[in-house]
Amino acid sequence: MTSDTRAPHLRFRFADIELSVEAGEALRREFFLLFGPGESSGAARSRVTARVVTGTDMGALTVDGDDLADFPDFLLRLAVADAPLETHGSSNGETVVALDGQPVFFCTRGEVRFRLIPRWPRVLSHILFYRMIAGRPDLMLFHAAAVGMSGRAVLLAGPKGRGKTTLSMALAARGHLFLGDETAVVDPSAKLVFPFRRPVAIKRGPAAAAVERALAAMTASFDDDGLFRTPIETVLPVAGSRPLPLGAIVLLDGFGSRPGALEVPAGRRELAGLQPLPVSLAPHNLTRRVFEMVQLLASVKIHRLIAGTPDATAAYLEEILCT
Repeated sequence: MTSDTRAPHLRFRFADIELSVEAGEALRREFFLLFGPGESSGAARSRVTARVVTGTDMGALTVDGDDLADFPDFLLRLAVADAPLETHGSSNGETVVALDGQPVFFCTRGEVRFRLIPRWPRVLSHILFYRMIAGRPDLMLFHAAAVGMSGRAVLLAGPKGRGKTTLSMALAARGHLFLGDETAVVDPSAKLVFPFRRPVAIKRGPAAAAVERALAAMTASFDDDGLFRTPIETVLPVAGSRPLPLGAIVLLDGFGSRPGALEVPAGRRELAGLQPLPVSLAPHNLTRRVFEMVQLLASVKIHRLIAGTPDATAAYLEEILCT
């Protein structure tokens, strides 16, 4: 197998952890497209160092200090609806993990080999990021946008297609603090929400008027998922971000002709609506994680929202959350 790693290392810092990967241009380019440049200041308290080499049809991943014996379990915790993963068999010390039913990962104690399937840089980018964030077991990741309103963080949670990016950008256009549009990073014990400004993933469709004006002046290139990824700063003037105490959770329930919300007590439906990423739910800490989420829900106001147009919905949320 031949390395394509002559270019500089991939270096990324987030949540006081530095990721350093010896990798080729395709992986570096995709990683920064998905996750941005990372934190620009502050010292890292720990580091994850890895190496990715590729050949004609296979690649290999090694992580310094990891024997990778439990890597199949780690991969399975990354499974989502768009990327179904399952164990495909194990023999002679090698465990095979399939993606979409196709054997892709071949895991041994010291190395993970993988097929160079289409969009493999995207798959490896997510694996590397989540391997890094595993170094902060105190944090939880949720499939949610996050904004700062009146000095407190608001999580906007909902399934794919419910308008998390659209609404968080509409609120940012009205001067509220933009923390992130796709993944919310929360310290459940401190009830703090950390900024995680990945490049925003903009879909075609309705947007706040300020966003539409900015996009009209840009050359938007949509990827195979129908998304245009760009730093939020290229679309809107946004202030610097900082960790904020969690103040409210808004569960996005769908769309209507006008926005409307109902404050609700915490229940099983609301717990499911938080949508923690599977990587935050390792089997050994599942009970504790569920307890932490129950405590989060009990500590803040919860609203179920039917969204109208982006600008009208942002104005409506100001009325109910900033008073």
